[in-house]
Amino acid sequence: MNTSSRAARWQFWIDRGGTFTDIVARRPDGTLLTHKLLSENAGQYDDASLAGIRDLLGVARNATIPAERIAVVKMGTTIATNALKFRERLSARLYSAMRPEQSQHAICVAPAHHETG
Repeated sequence: MNTSSRAARWQFWIDRGGTFTDIVARRPDGTLLTHKLLSENAGQYDDASLAGIRDLLGVARNATIPAERIAVVKMGTTIATNALKFRERLSARLYSAMRPEQSQHAICVAPAHHETG
């Protein structure tokens, strides 16, 4: 794909988080747009990334996305990163909750709050 054909189409960069999906898009004229959706919203859409692309392109939520209008879609996620951070915090809580005399016993601690990205 040459540079001029890529420039005449949309470009999308998507960050899929546990709570929100953030989209940065470049329109064919070079204008940058942002869009934020709940990552899970079963009553409105099955996939936040696809719903956001449809919204920015002005396409109905149930319509086929016109691939010929898109140059690139790049996607990343923070879900795994957040899960690892949560696990580390939980491990630290478990460790600090254990006393030496309890070290042979299993301890189950339910988190009071779960932060997501």
